[in-house]
Parts: sequence; structure tokens; C-alpha cells
Amino acid sequence: MALRFVGGASTLAVLAALIGVAPADAKTLRVNLNADPSQMDPITYSELNSYQVLEQVYEGFTAITPDGKAVPALAVSWTPLATGNGFRFKLREGVKFHSGRAFTAKDVKYTFEQLLKPGGQGGLSAQFLANVVGAADLKAGKATELAGVKIIDDHTIEVSFTKPDVLFPIYEFFFMDSGIVAELGKCGVGECLNVNQQYINVSEEPIAWY
Repeated sequence: MALRFVGGASTLAVLAALIGVAPADAKTLRVNLNADPSQMDPITYSELNSYQVLEQVYEGFTAITPDGKAVPALAVSWTPLATGNGFRFKLREGVKFHSGRAFTAKDVKYTFEQLLKPGGQGGLSAQFLANVVGAADLKAGKATELAGVKIIDDHTIEVSFTKPDVLFPIYEFFFMDSGIVAELGKCGVGECLNVNQQYINVSEEPIAWY
């Protein structure tokens, strides 16, 4: 199947460099997938083809450069907590979802809780939360929120662990708009994606900050 991305010029330049092709024009890049993605949900995705599309739409704390370096994305900095078991993240300001809502710490906490909630079918990213305080209780239905995640302000959030997890800042999370499902229903998760058997049209980037 063909995949059609319409997004920012910097995204297209990076993609073109990675796959060794040039975009047809300044706004369009077409690449192939070897199969249809099973779904477009950033919470439940569990296979590569969905990931290849979703990574063009959503972001996490950090990004990985082609030479393997972790660089800030939606977190501009992260520092260890005094206990050593956790991090305080400073989130990037001025980020907006395709809904027009600002990206805040609430969206980070919401994404984590959606990955763990009973019956939520958390996908590949859920495994990265195993060491977060309260993750087991939330997953088992013994809690209604994730105890180890504390919102300090709109752009500061602390994540506490049951044991050290130094790789946590580079884990691949796709932070989603915490208000989109309430506004549009479950289909709101993939609102910007038009999918058929021939192509996926990504009409705009849900998270934009560059």
C-alpha cells in the first residue's frame, strides 16, 4: 500500500534522508508499507506498520537521531528525583495538538493511565510503565489513577519508580490529547488520518512545535 504524508518541511527532510528518496514536492512524501496497519490508536498499537504511521503523527519525551543520540522532543529536560527512583520532566511549551488544545502534563498522565487501565488493551508502550509506582494497582483495577505520576504544573511532571529505570526518558511514548476522546469519541484518536485500502493521508500534524 502507499502512504501519503503531508506535514512540515523538516519532517519531510528527515524522512527523505532516512529512506533515500526525495519528496514529490515541498509538501508531499510518498513511501510504501508492506501491509495495512491494523489500527491507528497510539494506545493499543502493537505492530510495526501502525508504528511507522503513528511515529509521524505523535511524539514522546525524546527523539532518536539517525546516529542514535537521544535529543529533547516534548520534554526539554529531565532530572533525577532526590530518591534516585524517578525523573522530573520539564515539558516543551507552545505545543498544540491538531484539536487546538495545548500540550500539558495532563496529557502525559492521561496517556500513561490509558496504557494501563483494565480492559484498555495497552499496546507496545505499556511495558515501559512497569516500574512506575502504582502501575500494577492501576492495571489490576485496584486504583483509578497512576500514583507514581505527579503533575507539578502545566509543564512539569514527576514520575516515580519502584526501582531505578535510567532508560525511561528515551522510551517510545505517543502522547495524546487528553480531551479528544471525550470530544469526538474513540475515533477522535485518529481524527487526522483518512485510511482506505490504498493509502493513508496524514492531513496535518497533531503535535506541532518546530
